[in-house]
Amino acid sequence: MASTDDEQQELVDVTFDFFGLEAVDYHGIRALLNQLLAHDASLIRTEALADWLVAPTQTGVAMSKAGTTVKTDGEASDPLALCAYVPLCPLPANTSDEATAALAGLTSWLAQRVLASTAQSRQGLRTIDEDIAKTLAQRLSAAQSAPSLGLIVSERLLNMPAQIVAPLLRITLEDMASIPNANDKDAQILLLSRIYVAASEDDADDLRFAQASQDLTNGSTPKKRRKAKTPKKQAQEAQLYPYHVEDEILAQNAKHVLDFAYQQAPARTQEAEGLDFGVEMFGTLMLFDRSSLDGLVGALEQAGSST
Repeated sequence: MASTDDEQQELVDVTFDFFGLEAVDYHGIRALLNQLLAHDASLIRTEALADWLVAPTQTGVAMSKAGTTVKTDGEASDPLALCAYVPLCPLPANTSDEATAALAGLTSWLAQRVLASTAQSRQGLRTIDEDIAKTLAQRLSAAQSAPSLGLIVSERLLNMPAQIVAPLLRITLEDMASIPNANDKDAQILLLSRIYVAASEDDADDLRFAQASQDLTNGSTPKKRRKAKTPKKQAQEAQLYPYHVEDEILAQNAKHVLDFAYQQAPARTQEAEGLDFGVEMFGTLMLFDRSSLDGLVGALEQAGSST
């Protein structure tokens, strides 16, 4: 006879509240930025980026950023998800030296990863035409370029439902209407995420578990371990798996998609961190025309309503 626990499912009623960016969000936003940038987070001044994002826009200064967080325990609680617009080209004026240096470092890192993606040989990774990659890298390397190019930072904790992504993006796009250049006819937007190259979905889930455990335990090694597959078997079976489920919809609607190796990715022989399950994590960069993003929101909403 089945137990009562097996027969009953406990329903938890959670209210998701949406807030603008505030100073109290600094630590939570920096943690989400570090999660998004993965192995290369230490190469980017995420503390300066987070400080710039939460700083109020000065009176009389044109708005240059927009962002929204999701929380479940009031406005003073930690953000569990973030969607924010960050201008890359041209870089915003009237920012602190620290913020300008951080934004310049972010654009330089993105340009390097775009170029590196054209030279990679890892089987299964998505690439773009070399000329397109060079043009994109050149735009990222130019502080004052046209048309405008921005980055939408979209990140959430793994236990947050994917259905929050569509309203987060919709609110951010609405707020971007007040930002000069962000809505130009030829403006383009980048979205950053990650993918796993794994032999199976189970292997990808193991690495997701490990990454989430490290986020929650400030880098301590998770207990769950699995024996890695042999390199030969990995090469035969490896497939791409998204970090977040919504990444599949984002990629399907993107103008261009490329995957890249992290500059500071751990060596495949390293098992000291407890992350070697026969799985590798790579970055993903997606390019959109600004005019296509409203349709992207609709695609995310439709997918969310069917789950």
